[in-house]
Amino acid sequence: MQNKKHTSWLQIPAVQTLLASLLCIVAGVLIGYIALLIINPSGATEAILTVLKNFWTYSRPKTQLKYLGSTLVKTAPLLMCALSVLFAYKVGLFNIGAAGQYVAGAGASLYCALALQLPWWVCLLAAIVCGALLGAISGALKAYCNVNEVISCIMLNWISLYTVNTLLSQVKDPTSPYTLNLKRTNAAAALPSLGLEKLFNNNANVTIAIPLAILCAIAIWVLLAKTRLGYELRATGLNRHAAKYCGMRGKFNIILAMAIAGALAGAGAAMLYLTGFEEWSCTQSSVPAMGFNGIAAAFLGGLSPIGTIFASFFIQHITNGGAYVDKTMYCSQISDFISSVIIYLCGFVLFIRRFMNSRIAKANEEKLLPKDDAPIKTKGRILGGICVALAIFDIIDTIMLGLSLNISIVRLSIGNMDSAFIMLYVLLVIAWATLVIVGFLTRKRQLFLIAGITVTIVALISITHTAAPIGRAALTFIAYARMKIPAKSAKGGDKQ
Repeated sequence: MQNKKHTSWLQIPAVQTLLASLLCIVAGVLIGYIALLIINPSGATEAILTVLKNFWTYSRPKTQLKYLGSTLVKTAPLLMCALSVLFAYKVGLFNIGAAGQYVAGAGASLYCALALQLPWWVCLLAAIVCGALLGAISGALKAYCNVNEVISCIMLNWISLYTVNTLLSQVKDPTSPYTLNLKRTNAAAALPSLGLEKLFNNNANVTIAIPLAILCAIAIWVLLAKTRLGYELRATGLNRHAAKYCGMRGKFNIILAMAIAGALAGAGAAMLYLTGFEEWSCTQSSVPAMGFNGIAAAFLGGLSPIGTIFASFFIQHITNGGAYVDKTMYCSQISDFISSVIIYLCGFVLFIRRFMNSRIAKANEEKLLPKDDAPIKTKGRILGGICVALAIFDIIDTIMLGLSLNISIVRLSIGNMDSAFIMLYVLLVIAWATLVIVGFLTRKRQLFLIAGITVTIVALISITHTAAPIGRAALTFIAYARMKIPAKSAKGGDKQ
């Protein structure tokens, strides 16, 4: 009989990416919520819910559909920038120049539309060509001069920005710093909608850019996973010297990969500016964030073209939702702060996947240990799991405290404590919970020792109810002791 290998569902890449992405999103929302609690606790809940709701803040379904369309309009260019970063990364290159290629695409498409009065498909092709040329320059410098693509891309980002500002100043509105209105100046340059605007309550900005971006994501997946060219590009990214030894054109593949990446970012700019949704500001002194947000979208999607579609929508969703936060309670930058925290944590998806794979590999190795270790290790895991459950409960309870709910156990423990001590109490509880969760996931028993000391301090500053923190301290210290592997077990493992 042949032994069949049973693969754990946690070993499936798609499942790992989904779990890692959800963990990053939850962590980002929690950190943003804690920041809102510190600034102004009374409006924190409404603010974080507003960010997550976005167009659902409106009560009328037709209005919701209209603003959903606006979110999708900006999702299309973000998806193209994410695909640009993803494609280059698959070939072993980090395309931080997606922002500059996006700028080049915007300049080419708008100049062709406003100055040359060309139709939309020519403007789109011009954006693709200019983005590809800019990407190919970085690729050629990498291939022939061994110039790091990150350095060359950063330099080209700023060169592109000021070049486009100068170029588009020729088609600028005399009364404002923005370019002329696209639809009034050259209606033929606007992307066609093919009736899609009717699905979103006649939102005139909804065009074929949305389905085009999705088709591009599918095409990139097919190219990388199902074609010979995609195999050669991925092989070059994994080991350029081995690929050259096998007869693959290493330098050509690097230039081609960066050119394709640049073309994607350039097309993304055209998909936004040829809708008439925005005009270009000829006085802007910073590179648009769209290209950099594409990095987060690519990693949140697990570097999968299909996953990147959903990741791009989520990032644009919370970015738009941040604009609805009440500015009378929080400064105007708070929405950008919350969105940036979530976007920043989205970049850790690959690290979490790598950690999950290492834990699975270590768990498989532990199956080879002597059976005498099992009861002791199992007790340690059970006690650690109980600590984690209590830690999650304490985090939720702390949130209830922030919501000013009387059902919070923390509220009962602190009594009429001074506000400074309340903040110290809350921070110590969060620190204990974080140490326990991280220590359990990484199996670093030293973190349980630090967590035990932390929750002991919590017990000392409690006023009315000290039983809960004392119980947590005792359980944490016992879990710390039980997680130790006896020396005889290690010797037994060596004998095997």
